[in-house]
Amino acid sequence: MAAASNIMKQLQSALTCYICQRGFLNPATLDCGHNFCHSCILTHWQESGSEAACPSCQEKILRISFPLNKQLVNIVQLTQDLADQVRRAAGRQEPCREHQEARQSFCMDDLVLFCSACDASRDHQSHRVLPAEKAAEDYKHHFLTCATILQKEKEKIYKNDSAEETECMKLSKQMFKEKNAMVAELEELQHFVAEQETFLRTEIMEKTEKDMTWRKSVRTAVLFREELTFDDIIRELKEKDGEPPFDLLQDIRDPLEKCKKKFLDIETFPVQLKMHIFEQLDLSFFMRSVVYQFKGILLSGYQTQKANVTLDPDTAHPRLILSEDRKSLRLGSEHQNLAEDDRRFDLLTCILGYEQFIARGRYYWDVVLGGTGSWAVGVAKKSLRRKGLGDFLTQEGVWVMFRINRTQGFIGAGNDVFVPVRQRIKRIRVYLNYIAGQIAFCDPDKGVMLHVCTKAFFLGEPVLPFFWIHGRADLSLPF
Repeated sequence: MAAASNIMKQLQSALTCYICQRGFLNPATLDCGHNFCHSCILTHWQESGSEAACPSCQEKILRISFPLNKQLVNIVQLTQDLADQVRRAAGRQEPCREHQEARQSFCMDDLVLFCSACDASRDHQSHRVLPAEKAAEDYKHHFLTCATILQKEKEKIYKNDSAEETECMKLSKQMFKEKNAMVAELEELQHFVAEQETFLRTEIMEKTEKDMTWRKSVRTAVLFREELTFDDIIRELKEKDGEPPFDLLQDIRDPLEKCKKKFLDIETFPVQLKMHIFEQLDLSFFMRSVVYQFKGILLSGYQTQKANVTLDPDTAHPRLILSEDRKSLRLGSEHQNLAEDDRRFDLLTCILGYEQFIARGRYYWDVVLGGTGSWAVGVAKKSLRRKGLGDFLTQEGVWVMFRINRTQGFIGAGNDVFVPVRQRIKRIRVYLNYIAGQIAFCDPDKGVMLHVCTKAFFLGEPVLPFFWIHGRADLSLPF
């Protein structure tokens, strides 16, 4: 058996590719007679960049296209089959090296075959030992079971890949849709800005400039005419100096009237025009302020900012117990002796966040939900009624994701129709886009959007994080 094994090794060595040092795969024979894997020899020549030559004997090769050596392919396959048979035969017939007896027992603890003499020793006395044939059958059954399990795992990979591909396509379509929407909005904005620029240039600025130019030209013409009139009067009066006394006094009334001639100026810029120009200057300041605010709002909304939300103890119901860092909340069994405060909830076990949100920016914060009780998480207007509030689900100015007993969903601003959410939630991420009037809730652990509310009307009023717990529920605010 050892001799057959050696011959088999020599045969396998002879059928090994010189380049990859593995058994031939689609072998090709060169003109020099040496054999190589077809892909190996082509890759070798491409990487070397020099003239084609045999890697073994360095003989130059004129042809670089070689047919598949089918006979050698068959020989390689037969050799592999024969090697498998030799290995199986060797496995059955190889005796114990120490006692030269057939190994008919298998240790399940050490995972080794051994003979009866080994069995008599103390090496395996306390171990689980089975006959080799029985152990082999057990392992065959085990391997088939494992193969079935692994096949199911493989199917999970395919399903997971298919699900990922579907989700990727869905997200890509959504991104494409949003991209087109943003481009359309920017194009509409550019068109609007161009229209306003045309209006400001032609209807306001240029019209005012034309009015000023016309009034200036009118005044220039009037001044020129007045200058000519004064020239005529001055010349006429100077000529009177040479007239005889009788002639001078004969028609003295008209020259005397002309001596009273005064310069009658006209206003180039009347009060109405000046006020109009002042209004244009004020419009310039207004435009500058609007553009500055627009830039600030737009740039602040590019990145969603994580808000460091804390709980406001001045709004907490007396039964609510806050941690020292005001980041976690649970429900106590009794009312605490707290100071009276108009901001404090007196009936419902609610509390608001300390941070207020208004105007610009997009924000989010996470809420970790614990316990087995009921809860509600969201935002509320600052004007939310605190005293005598018996049911926040029908209250205007509240947008929350909630779980009450087994009912779970979203409701907002007193809307009687709620949106159910069936997914079990352990952590909620609240997104707030104040300017757009949008509130979104998602599960950040699973990356699932729970609900998006696009019609939250804040009407310029500050909004605050809103929390409610009941029973054995508790929550915390990680950062």
